Amino acid sequence: ACIFGCLAGIDCELNGEDYSYLRKDGEDYQGDFQGITYKFNVCGLTHNAQCSSVGGSACSFQGEGVQNVLAKSGGSMAEYAFEGAVGVAWTYTDGDNCASGSLSRQTKIAFVCDQKQSRTTEVVVLDNEELCVTTIEVAYPDMCPHLSGGDWFLIIVPVLVLVACGGSCIYRKYKLEKEGADVVPALEFWKSIPGLVKVGCQVSYQFVRTKVFRQPPGEDAYEQL
Repeated sequence: ACIFGCLAGIDCELNGEDYSYLRKDGEDYQGDFQGITYKFNVCGLTHNAQCSSVGGSACSFQGEGVQNVLAKSGGSMAEYAFEGAVGVAWTYTDGDNCASGSLSRQTKIAFVCDQKQSRTTEVVVLDNEELCVTTIEVAYPDMCPHLSGGDWFLIIVPVLVLVACGGSCIYRKYKLEKEGADVVPALEFWKSIPGLVKVGCQVSYQFVRTKVFRQPPGEDAYEQL
């Protein structure tokens, strides 16, 4: 569970995965747009005293003081996809009113896969005052999908099988001077695979028929086997 999220009332888990590692400790994320500085954090309040004192998870700054509170604790979390960028995002709808005074500022803070694999965090801010919407995209290296041990297994095993079969074929052709189908190692085994698959399917069918549907086996079941 996310300790900061629990304290601030923000959920840092999505689809069973804990994203509290995206929170910066001791400092905030920072970006700039048209001369305005944006400081923000996730899974809790910012570390900036001016912003956090009013419950802010994100604030814009002009000069030394807070210009607008963009997001307060209580944002919702969801998957994010926009123009090829994928990741997760927090959406807030309780920021300060915009210049018109009739709309509360909406802010989306998205962490997406860093396609450049630069191992650095890049922040892009887009602030639309007319629509009263602020979008902050953070290109974060660790958001990119990584191959698991099972993935590597599924990749390596077929490659090793192909290499072994190819090497054996070359050896049998040029060293043992085999020709045609004889260059294939364990040829009889490979020929028997379709029959083995057929038997397996028949056994599975009879098992489901007798154990699941409680039906007697077909009259020719054992003859088929």
